[in-house]
Amino acid sequence: MTLGEFSKQLKTLLLGESKGKDDMEVIRLNISLALRDIAMQVVPVVLLTKDYKRYPILRQIDRLHYIREPITPQNENDEILIDTSLELALLFKVASSIVIVDRRKYYEQKYQEELGKHRFATYEALSRSDEDESLWIGYY
Repeated sequence: MTLGEFSKQLKTLLLGESKGKDDMEVIRLNISLALRDIAMQVVPVVLLTKDYKRYPILRQIDRLHYIREPITPQNENDEILIDTSLELALLFKVASSIVIVDRRKYYEQKYQEELGKHRFATYEALSRSDEDESLWIGYY
């Protein structure tokens, strides 16, 4: 998903609920914070690497695998580097940051639900990866 597509989805989601902080700079800042939060709480597969010397590393998840520092998109055509299965989580996390106070808890809850879904799916894949290293091919 590009930054422009994300921005359109966010504005549609928050129709009538925004605090007026929906300019692109605020959205980019909140995406940056949300991407980092997501990468600290779950394992975004697109950010997995073994090459800790080539990329800035956010954290280590086991003795061989690292999570790269998420990159914040700058232009509307830039891709947001996050798993497709985490796009809704990102949308809800950013929404919780710019929505009116009364709706913040709702979007935080939806964010946590999406993280839980991803956590479960990733746990199953990582558990199998010990037996089948080919699952990691393409994620470095």
